[in-house]
Amino acid sequence: IAPVSTFYSLAVLLQPNLNNFINGMENIEELQYTGGVAPIRKLEISKLKSNPIKNSILLHPSFSLVIEELCNAKLSLPSITSNIGFNPNDGDGQNSDMKLSMLEPYKQVTLDSSRGQDICAKNNIVAYDESIDKFMALEGTAYLTSHSLIMMAEEEYIPLSYITMYFYTKSKSFSIDSNFIKLSQNPQVDFTRDYIIDKLEFILSYCPNNSLLLIDGTLIGGDLYTILIDSINHFIDKNIIPVFIVKNSSSSIISENIEELRGRYNSDLHWSYHYLQRNERSPLFKYTDQVNAKNSKIFSYLKIFDKSPIRVEFHEDTYERFKGEINGILDLICYLVNVQGNAKNPQVRPIFVAEMFARETKKLVNFEGELKKSGIMPTMNQDRFAW
Repeated sequence: IAPVSTFYSLAVLLQPNLNNFINGMENIEELQYTGGVAPIRKLEISKLKSNPIKNSILLHPSFSLVIEELCNAKLSLPSITSNIGFNPNDGDGQNSDMKLSMLEPYKQVTLDSSRGQDICAKNNIVAYDESIDKFMALEGTAYLTSHSLIMMAEEEYIPLSYITMYFYTKSKSFSIDSNFIKLSQNPQVDFTRDYIIDKLEFILSYCPNNSLLLIDGTLIGGDLYTILIDSINHFIDKNIIPVFIVKNSSSSIISENIEELRGRYNSDLHWSYHYLQRNERSPLFKYTDQVNAKNSKIFSYLKIFDKSPIRVEFHEDTYERFKGEINGILDLICYLVNVQGNAKNPQVRPIFVAEMFARETKKLVNFEGELKKSGIMPTMNQDRFAW
């Protein structure tokens, strides 16, 4: 694996309408507490006392008790390490809109980092990540995105970046004479759609055929994930294996749908952290949308360091096409996280490098400066904090 300092032939692509966009801007009742869930608080005026303001810091009466109970809770947290009685076909306890099944026995699987190293040496490894800036103005909201694609060569990383900018407004009069100022009643949704389409067009245009593609983020998430799902077969046609890496998640599909786990864990990451040892993974699970079976994924949790695990996801079509390679890919992920070597921030190394390039190439565009120069007025929070 080449050191991060080895960068080669950085190419930066600017969205075709970026300059036109910038130029255009210049022109223009009480609940009952049943246990297990925190009671609803209410304001009790009769218990308040009048006190003089003085130079002091006040701590809530329960402040230290919260810390104390957290410490005690860690010591008494249950851990399940034996096989459990989960029948993947019975549907007991399942959400009516989804189905969870196990593709392997419920047990920990040891990851083989050495095998992952061999796989790394014999395959084309490509990684994708992005970095996004947001500018909030009285007239609307602008988004700058730096998409980054990294190909691992024998001794170097070959990077390619694609920079896009969009502006969304609810004002018809502000956008009526513009081709690039977008009228939008929901800028966040419209931006997300544009971002996903740009991301897919960029990857499908430049990712080499016969590659293993590591993508930062989840396969199924948000309201517009179907755009991504619909593109999976385009990757498969090019013999590209898209692998989705999730570092942060509040998902509780496993811990809420397996009876023996229900109510014991805050999330699936919480469960997998206590269930797995270092360099182990969970069995493979299958999530199926009961409304649209196309929205299905295969996933496993990997714990590389004694930190929060990561989740690795494959679309079902990808899994069925490349089933014989899945275990090796999970060993590869283990190897690449170990190579990165940062226990405080466990990441797949090529994705880490792609993220670095995305952040750095974004600086090539004076995003905030150009927008202010165009004459639009930033909101107060934009000037105070910037996003």
